[in-house]
Amino acid sequence: MSPTDVVLDARVHAFDPAMHMAEEALRGQLEGAGWRFVQPVAAVTGRSRLSLRAAPDADSAQVSEALPGEPLELLWEDGTGWARVRTVHDGYLGWARADGLLPRGPVGNGEVTVTALRAHAFAGPRISRPVLTELALGARLTRAFGEVVEEEHRRWVPVLLPDGQDAWVQEAALIARPDVDVAELALRFVETPYLWGPQCVGTGLLGPDATRVRHVRAGVAA
Repeated sequence: MSPTDVVLDARVHAFDPAMHMAEEALRGQLEGAGWRFVQPVAAVTGRSRLSLRAAPDADSAQVSEALPGEPLELLWEDGTGWARVRTVHDGYLGWARADGLLPRGPVGNGEVTVTALRAHAFAGPRISRPVLTELALGARLTRAFGEVVEEEHRRWVPVLLPDGQDAWVQEAALIARPDVDVAELALRFVETPYLWGPQCVGTGLLGPDATRVRHVRAGVAA
C-alpha cells in the first residue's frame, strides 16, 4: 500500500494523481516522479453562490458551496474552465467554475456581513430599483464610502458587491448580532429544505452544514 493510501485523504489534501498536481504542502509525501507542486493563491467568490463539486463536471455531486465574497484558495485550473479550490473557513475541497472566482474583493470602508436569512442587493436605495443579486446569511460585502440613506421607514447601506459593483442593502439585513444564541438562530432554520451541500438557507442545507453554518454565523466554533 502506498503512502498516499495510508496517510493522505483526498478530501482534505489537495492532490490529483491523474493530473499529477498537488499543493506545495505535500512535497515529499507523494510517491513517484513528475508531480507538479503549486502554492495556493488567494481568491474570493463572486457575486453569486458558487457550487463546489466532486469533479470538474456540472453533473458531478456538489460537496459544498461558497457564499458571495467568501475567501477561497485557488489551487489549480484544469484548462476547461474548472478550478480546484478550498474554502478558507472550513477547508472544504472541490471543483468550481473558474469564472465564478475573483482574485480579490473590492477596496472600501471595511466589511459587512449579511445577518438576515435572505436579503437582496439593489441597484439603488429603493425596493423598486432592480435587484442585482440575492444574498444569504453569511454573505460578505464591502462597505462602500458614503452615508446611509433613509427612504420611508427603511435605511439603506451603500455596499460594493464582490465584483466591485455599487449596490444598496437594507441596514436591517446587516445588523451585527454578537450576542445571538445558537439555539435561537437554529430555530430560524425550521422547515429549511434538505439539500446536499448548500450553505444558503434559501435553497436548502446539508445536515452537517446546517450545524456548521449556524455556529459560524453566530461566531461560535462548530
